[in-house]
Amino acid sequence: MKFFLLLGWLVGFAHAQIQVGAILPLSGALASVGEVQEAALRASAEALEARGVVLEITLRDSRSRPDRAAARVQELLDSGVHILVCCETPEVGARVTPLAAAAGLSTLTLAPSTAADVTWLFALAPEETAPLERLSLETPLHPFGLMAPVGRAGDLAAERLQPKVGAARYPVARPPLTPEALQIATREPASVVVWDNGEGTVRATEALSARGYGGAVIVRADIWDDLNALERAKLTGARSVLSPAVLGYTLSDAHPSKAAVSSFRRALIVVPDGALTGAALAAGAGAWDAAQLIGSAAEQVLAYNVVTDTEAGREAVRGALRDALVTLGPVTGAGGTYDFTEGDFSDGSSSGLQPDSLVLAEWRSGRFRPLP
Repeated sequence: MKFFLLLGWLVGFAHAQIQVGAILPLSGALASVGEVQEAALRASAEALEARGVVLEITLRDSRSRPDRAAARVQELLDSGVHILVCCETPEVGARVTPLAAAAGLSTLTLAPSTAADVTWLFALAPEETAPLERLSLETPLHPFGLMAPVGRAGDLAAERLQPKVGAARYPVARPPLTPEALQIATREPASVVVWDNGEGTVRATEALSARGYGGAVIVRADIWDDLNALERAKLTGARSVLSPAVLGYTLSDAHPSKAAVSSFRRALIVVPDGALTGAALAAGAGAWDAAQLIGSAAEQVLAYNVVTDTEAGREAVRGALRDALVTLGPVTGAGGTYDFTEGDFSDGSSSGLQPDSLVLAEWRSGRFRPLP
Protein backbone atom coordinates (compact mmCIF):
# COMPACT_ATOMS: atom_id res chain seq x y z
CA MET A 1 0.00 0.00 0.00
CA LYS A 2 0.95 3.63 -0.48
CA PHE A 3 1.10 4.11 3.30
CA PHE A 4 3.75 1.46 3.82
CA LEU A 5 5.77 2.68 0.85
CA LEU A 6 5.81 6.15 2.35
CA LEU A 7 6.79 4.88 5.75
CA GLY A 8 9.52 2.78 4.20
CA TRP A 9 10.90 5.94 2.58
CA LEU A 10 10.94 7.65 5.97
CA VAL A 11 12.92 4.99 7.83
CA GLY A 12 16.22 6.16 9.24
CA PHE A 13 15.40 9.85 9.63
CA ALA A 14 15.71 11.73 12.91
CA HIS A 15 12.85 12.29 15.32
CA ALA A 16 10.62 15.30 14.63
CA GLN A 17 7.41 16.93 15.79
CA ILE A 18 4.15 16.98 13.87
CA GLN A 19 3.32 20.53 12.83
CA VAL A 20 -0.43 21.20 13.08
CA GLY A 21 -1.94 24.32 11.53
CA ALA A 22 -5.23 25.52 13.02
CA ILE A 23 -7.59 28.24 11.80
CA LEU A 24 -10.19 29.03 14.46
CA PRO A 25 -12.62 31.93 15.15
CA LEU A 26 -10.75 33.64 17.96
CA SER A 27 -12.60 36.92 17.32
CA GLY A 28 -15.78 38.00 15.61
CA ALA A 29 -19.29 36.55 15.87
CA LEU A 30 -18.15 33.03 16.74
CA ALA A 31 -15.38 33.96 19.18
CA SER A 32 -17.02 32.02 22.02
CA VAL A 33 -16.90 28.87 19.90
CA GLY A 34 -13.28 29.56 19.01
CA GLU A 35 -12.41 30.02 22.68
CA VAL A 36 -13.70 26.55 23.49
CA GLN A 37 -12.03 25.03 20.42
CA GLU A 38 -8.65 26.59 21.21
CA ALA A 39 -8.73 25.40 24.83
CA ALA A 40 -9.72 21.90 23.73
CA LEU A 41 -7.13 21.68 20.95
CA ARG A 42 -4.25 22.81 23.15
CA ALA A 43 -5.26 20.62 26.12
CA SER A 44 -5.68 17.61 23.86
CA ALA A 45 -2.22 18.17 22.38
CA GLU A 46 -0.77 18.43 25.90
CA ALA A 47 -2.43 15.14 26.85
CA LEU A 48 -0.73 13.44 23.90
CA GLU A 49 2.71 14.31 25.24
CA ALA A 50 2.26 11.61 27.89
CA ARG A 51 2.17 9.14 25.00
CA GLY A 52 5.35 10.57 23.55
CA VAL A 53 3.59 12.39 20.69
CA VAL A 54 4.41 16.07 20.32
CA LEU A 55 2.07 18.23 18.24
CA GLU A 56 3.33 21.76 17.62
CA ILE A 57 0.25 23.91 16.96
CA THR A 58 0.40 27.05 14.85
CA LEU A 59 -2.84 28.95 15.39
CA ARG A 60 -4.41 31.59 13.17
CA ASP A 61 -7.59 33.65 13.70
CA SER A 62 -10.32 33.41 11.05
CA ARG A 63 -12.18 36.35 12.69
CA SER A 64 -15.32 34.28 12.00
CA ARG A 65 -15.08 35.24 8.30
CA PRO A 66 -14.55 32.93 5.32
CA ASP A 67 -12.32 35.42 3.47
CA ARG A 68 -10.04 35.93 6.47
CA ALA A 69 -9.78 32.19 7.02
CA ALA A 70 -8.82 31.64 3.39
CA ALA A 71 -6.11 34.27 3.67
CA ARG A 72 -4.51 32.34 6.53
CA VAL A 73 -3.99 29.13 4.57
CA GLN A 74 -0.89 30.30 2.73
CA GLU A 75 0.65 31.54 5.97
CA LEU A 76 0.34 28.06 7.43
CA LEU A 77 1.66 26.43 4.28
CA ASP A 78 4.68 28.73 4.38
CA SER A 79 5.31 27.72 7.99
CA GLY A 80 5.55 24.08 6.93
CA VAL A 81 2.54 22.52 8.67
CA HIS A 82 1.77 18.87 7.98
CA ILE A 83 -1.97 18.90 8.55
CA LEU A 84 -4.76 21.44 9.08
CA VAL A 85 -7.55 21.75 11.67
CA CYS A 86 -10.12 24.28 10.59
CA CYS A 87 -13.48 25.58 9.76
CA GLU A 88 -16.13 26.68 12.21
CA THR A 89 -18.83 26.84 9.54
CA PRO A 90 -19.47 25.17 6.16
CA GLU A 91 -18.94 28.58 4.53
CA VAL A 92 -15.44 28.84 5.97
CA GLY A 93 -14.72 25.29 4.90
CA ALA A 94 -15.83 25.98 1.34
CA ARG A 95 -13.16 28.70 1.08
CA VAL A 96 -10.34 27.02 3.01
CA THR A 97 -10.38 23.34 2.08
CA PRO A 98 -9.89 23.70 -1.70
CA LEU A 99 -6.78 25.80 -1.05
CA ALA A 100 -5.39 23.26 1.40
CA ALA A 101 -6.17 20.35 -0.91
CA ALA A 102 -4.47 22.05 -3.86
CA ALA A 103 -1.30 22.18 -1.76
CA GLY A 104 -1.57 18.52 -0.72
CA LEU A 105 -2.57 19.35 2.84
CA SER A 106 -5.20 17.22 4.57
CA THR A 107 -7.85 19.03 6.60
CA LEU A 108 -9.76 17.89 9.66
CA THR A 109 -12.81 20.13 9.48
CA LEU A 110 -14.88 20.94 12.57
CA ALA A 111 -18.09 21.85 10.72
CA PRO A 112 -20.25 19.89 8.29
CA SER A 113 -18.62 20.01 4.88
CA THR A 114 -20.35 21.30 1.75
CA ALA A 115 -17.18 21.22 -0.36
CA ALA A 116 -17.34 19.13 -3.51
CA ASP A 117 -14.43 17.29 -5.12
CA VAL A 118 -11.99 18.33 -2.40
CA THR A 119 -9.35 15.72 -1.71
CA TRP A 120 -8.36 14.47 1.73
CA LEU A 121 -11.00 16.28 3.73
CA PHE A 122 -11.84 14.55 7.01
CA ALA A 123 -15.04 15.97 8.51
CA LEU A 124 -15.45 15.43 12.27
CA ALA A 125 -18.81 17.17 12.63
CA PRO A 126 -21.92 15.07 12.05
CA GLU A 127 -23.59 15.41 8.69
CA GLU A 128 -26.98 17.11 8.67
CA THR A 129 -28.69 13.75 8.41
CA ALA A 130 -26.78 12.13 11.32
CA PRO A 131 -29.34 12.94 14.07
CA LEU A 132 -32.11 11.65 11.82
CA GLU A 133 -30.16 8.49 11.11
CA ARG A 134 -29.64 8.03 14.84
CA LEU A 135 -33.39 8.40 15.35
CA SER A 136 -34.13 5.95 12.54
CA LEU A 137 -32.44 3.26 14.65
CA GLU A 138 -35.43 3.56 16.99
CA THR A 139 -38.13 3.12 14.34
CA PRO A 140 -38.45 -0.69 14.30
CA LEU A 141 -39.77 -0.64 17.87
CA HIS A 142 -40.87 2.98 18.20
CA PRO A 143 -42.48 4.35 15.03
CA PHE A 144 -42.50 8.12 14.66
CA GLY A 145 -44.95 10.75 13.68
CA LEU A 146 -43.43 13.83 12.04
CA MET A 147 -44.34 17.49 12.22
CA ALA A 148 -42.17 19.66 9.99
CA PRO A 149 -42.52 22.78 7.84
CA VAL A 150 -42.66 22.62 4.09
CA GLY A 151 -39.13 22.95 2.77
CA ARG A 152 -35.80 21.19 2.48
CA ALA A 153 -35.35 20.42 6.19
CA GLY A 154 -38.80 18.88 6.39
CA ASP A 155 -38.21 16.87 3.22
CA LEU A 156 -34.97 15.54 4.64
CA ALA A 157 -36.62 14.52 7.90
CA ALA A 158 -39.46 12.77 6.08
CA GLU A 159 -37.00 10.87 3.90
CA ARG A 160 -34.77 9.73 6.76
CA LEU A 161 -37.48 8.75 9.22
CA GLN A 162 -39.16 6.09 7.12
CA PRO A 163 -41.05 4.06 8.14
CA LYS A 164 -43.27 6.45 10.05
CA VAL A 165 -46.93 6.35 11.07
CA GLY A 166 -47.79 9.74 9.65
CA ALA A 167 -46.52 13.19 8.76
CA ALA A 168 -48.01 16.65 9.03
CA ARG A 169 -46.33 19.29 6.88
CA TYR A 170 -47.24 22.93 7.31
CA PRO A 171 -46.22 26.33 5.89
CA VAL A 172 -43.36 28.01 7.70
CA ALA A 173 -44.49 30.33 10.54
CA ARG A 174 -48.11 29.27 10.34
CA PRO A 175 -50.04 29.69 13.61
CA PRO A 176 -51.76 27.79 15.07
CA LEU A 177 -50.72 24.19 14.39
CA THR A 178 -53.53 22.40 16.19
CA PRO A 179 -55.05 20.78 13.05
CA GLU A 180 -51.69 19.26 12.16
CA ALA A 181 -51.16 18.22 15.76
CA LEU A 182 -54.53 16.47 15.81
CA GLN A 183 -53.66 14.70 12.56
CA ILE A 184 -50.56 13.24 14.22
CA ALA A 185 -51.89 12.70 17.75
CA THR A 186 -54.86 10.59 16.65
CA ARG A 187 -52.46 8.09 15.08
CA GLU A 188 -50.93 7.53 18.54
CA PRO A 189 -47.27 7.18 17.53
CA ALA A 190 -44.74 6.29 20.22
CA SER A 191 -42.86 9.54 19.47
CA VAL A 192 -43.38 12.68 17.43
CA VAL A 193 -40.40 14.33 15.78
CA VAL A 194 -40.79 18.12 15.48
CA TRP A 195 -38.21 19.27 12.93
CA ASP A 196 -38.42 23.04 12.93
CA ASN A 197 -36.64 26.12 14.32
CA GLY A 198 -37.00 27.12 17.97
CA GLU A 199 -40.17 29.19 17.65
CA GLY A 200 -41.87 26.66 15.41
CA THR A 201 -40.87 23.82 17.73
CA VAL A 202 -42.43 25.49 20.77
CA ARG A 203 -45.67 26.15 18.84
CA ALA A 204 -45.85 22.59 17.54
CA THR A 205 -45.17 21.10 20.97
CA GLU A 206 -47.86 23.24 22.59
CA ALA A 207 -50.29 22.22 19.85
CA LEU A 208 -49.59 18.53 20.47
CA SER A 209 -50.23 19.00 24.17
CA ALA A 210 -53.48 20.87 23.44
CA ARG A 211 -54.67 17.93 21.39
CA GLY A 212 -53.94 15.43 24.14
CA TYR A 213 -50.76 13.86 22.84
CA GLY A 214 -48.81 12.41 25.78
CA GLY A 215 -45.95 10.61 24.05
CA ALA A 216 -42.35 11.66 23.58
CA VAL A 217 -41.51 14.72 21.50
CA ILE A 218 -38.12 14.79 19.77
CA VAL A 219 -36.67 18.13 18.60
CA ARG A 220 -33.58 19.41 16.82
CA ALA A 221 -30.48 19.81 18.98
CA ASP A 222 -29.50 23.12 17.39
CA ILE A 223 -32.53 25.04 18.70
CA TRP A 224 -31.71 24.94 22.42
CA ASP A 225 -29.04 27.63 22.59
CA ASP A 226 -31.45 30.23 21.18
CA LEU A 227 -34.34 29.47 23.53
CA ASN A 228 -35.02 31.53 26.64
CA ALA A 229 -35.77 29.97 30.03
CA LEU A 230 -39.55 30.08 29.53
CA GLU A 231 -39.34 28.43 26.12
CA ARG A 232 -37.07 25.72 27.50
CA ALA A 233 -39.54 25.11 30.32
CA LYS A 234 -42.29 24.60 27.74
CA LEU A 235 -40.15 21.86 26.19
CA THR A 236 -39.69 19.93 29.43
CA GLY A 237 -39.61 16.25 28.54
CA ALA A 238 -38.55 16.90 24.95
CA ARG A 239 -35.70 14.82 23.55
CA SER A 240 -32.79 15.57 21.24
CA VAL A 241 -29.91 13.67 19.65
CA LEU A 242 -26.70 15.15 21.09
CA SER A 243 -22.96 14.90 20.95
CA PRO A 244 -21.75 12.96 24.01
CA ALA A 245 -19.62 16.00 24.90
CA VAL A 246 -22.73 18.11 25.56
CA LEU A 247 -23.92 15.75 28.30
CA GLY A 248 -20.76 15.98 30.40
CA TYR A 249 -20.95 14.24 33.76
CA THR A 250 -24.51 12.99 33.12
CA LEU A 251 -23.20 10.68 30.39
CA SER A 252 -23.41 7.04 31.45
CA ASP A 253 -20.19 5.46 32.69
CA ALA A 254 -20.83 2.66 30.23
CA HIS A 255 -20.81 4.97 27.21
CA PRO A 256 -17.67 4.52 25.07
CA SER A 257 -17.05 8.29 25.04
CA LYS A 258 -17.17 8.71 28.83
CA ALA A 259 -13.40 8.88 29.45
CA ALA A 260 -12.78 11.24 26.54
CA VAL A 261 -15.69 13.47 27.54
CA SER A 262 -14.39 13.68 31.12
CA SER A 263 -10.93 14.72 29.90
CA PHE A 264 -12.41 17.21 27.43
CA ARG A 265 -14.68 18.85 29.99
CA ARG A 266 -11.85 19.13 32.54
CA ALA A 267 -9.83 20.99 29.91
CA LEU A 268 -12.56 23.65 29.72
CA ILE A 269 -12.12 24.83 33.29
CA VAL A 270 -10.32 27.87 31.85
CA VAL A 271 -13.34 28.81 29.73
CA PRO A 272 -16.12 31.02 31.19
CA ASP A 273 -19.37 29.13 31.78
CA GLY A 274 -21.23 31.54 29.53
CA ALA A 275 -19.24 30.34 26.53
CA LEU A 276 -20.13 26.69 27.11
CA THR A 277 -23.22 26.53 24.93
CA GLY A 278 -24.33 23.28 23.36
CA ALA A 279 -22.99 24.35 19.97
CA ALA A 280 -19.64 25.39 21.46
CA LEU A 281 -19.29 22.13 23.39
CA ALA A 282 -20.01 20.05 20.30
CA ALA A 283 -17.56 22.11 18.23
CA GLY A 284 -14.96 22.00 20.99
CA ALA A 285 -15.22 18.23 21.16
CA GLY A 286 -14.34 18.17 17.48
CA ALA A 287 -11.16 20.14 18.21
CA TRP A 288 -10.23 17.82 21.08
CA ASP A 289 -10.83 14.76 18.91
CA ALA A 290 -8.94 16.27 15.96
CA ALA A 291 -5.76 16.42 18.04
CA GLN A 292 -6.30 12.89 19.32
CA LEU A 293 -6.83 11.52 15.81
CA ILE A 294 -3.74 13.32 14.53
CA GLY A 295 -1.84 11.97 17.52
CA SER A 296 -2.90 8.40 16.80
CA ALA A 297 -1.89 8.80 13.16
CA ALA A 298 1.38 10.45 14.21
CA GLU A 299 2.28 7.50 16.44
CA GLN A 300 2.41 5.34 13.32
CA VAL A 301 4.46 7.90 11.41
CA LEU A 302 6.88 8.86 14.18
CA ALA A 303 7.69 5.23 14.88
CA TYR A 304 9.82 5.40 11.74
CA ASN A 305 12.03 8.30 12.93
CA VAL A 306 10.73 10.95 10.59
CA VAL A 307 12.55 14.13 9.57
CA THR A 308 10.40 17.12 8.64
CA ASP A 309 12.80 20.01 8.08
CA THR A 310 13.03 19.53 4.31
CA GLU A 311 10.34 19.98 1.66
CA ALA A 312 10.58 16.32 0.67
CA GLY A 313 10.24 15.30 4.30
CA ARG A 314 7.19 17.50 4.81
CA GLU A 315 5.48 16.06 1.73
CA ALA A 316 6.19 12.52 2.87
CA VAL A 317 4.82 13.18 6.37
CA ARG A 318 1.68 14.79 4.95
CA GLY A 319 1.02 11.72 2.84
CA ALA A 320 1.78 9.31 5.66
CA LEU A 321 -0.60 11.14 8.01
CA ARG A 322 -3.37 10.99 5.39
CA ASP A 323 -2.97 7.26 4.94
CA ALA A 324 -2.71 6.64 8.68
CA LEU A 325 -5.98 8.48 9.35
CA VAL A 326 -7.78 6.29 6.82
CA THR A 327 -6.38 3.07 8.27
CA LEU A 328 -6.94 3.85 11.96
CA GLY A 329 -10.33 2.15 12.05
CA PRO A 330 -12.95 3.15 14.65
CA VAL A 331 -11.64 5.69 17.18
CA THR A 332 -13.86 6.92 20.02
CA GLY A 333 -13.51 10.49 21.22
CA ALA A 334 -15.47 13.15 23.09
CA GLY A 335 -17.73 13.82 20.11
CA GLY A 336 -18.48 10.18 19.36
CA THR A 337 -16.88 7.41 17.33
CA TYR A 338 -15.07 8.15 14.07
CA ASP A 339 -14.25 5.76 11.26
CA PHE A 340 -12.72 6.96 8.01
CA THR A 341 -12.12 3.55 6.45
CA GLU A 342 -15.30 3.66 4.35
CA GLY A 343 -15.00 7.15 2.85
CA ASP A 344 -13.47 7.95 -0.54
CA PHE A 345 -11.09 10.57 0.82
CA SER A 346 -8.87 10.51 -2.25
CA ASP A 347 -11.56 12.24 -4.31
CA GLY A 348 -14.15 13.90 -2.14
CA SER A 349 -15.08 14.40 1.50
CA SER A 350 -17.00 12.49 4.11
CA SER A 351 -17.89 12.72 7.78
CA GLY A 352 -16.27 10.00 9.80
CA LEU A 353 -18.58 10.48 12.79
CA GLN A 354 -20.81 7.45 13.25
CA PRO A 355 -24.47 8.41 13.90
CA ASP A 356 -25.01 5.54 16.32
CA SER A 357 -22.41 7.07 18.69
CA LEU A 358 -24.63 10.12 19.26
CA VAL A 359 -26.86 10.12 22.34
CA LEU A 360 -30.63 10.49 22.67
CA ALA A 361 -31.27 12.61 25.77
CA GLU A 362 -34.27 14.18 27.51
CA TRP A 363 -34.55 17.77 28.76
CA ARG A 364 -35.75 17.74 32.36
CA SER A 365 -35.12 19.93 35.44
CA GLY A 366 -32.95 22.32 33.46
CA ARG A 367 -30.55 19.77 31.99
CA PHE A 368 -30.25 16.93 29.51
CA ARG A 369 -30.40 13.40 30.83
CA PRO A 370 -29.29 10.55 28.53
CA LEU A 371 -31.82 7.83 27.81
CA PRO A 372 -30.95 4.12 27.81
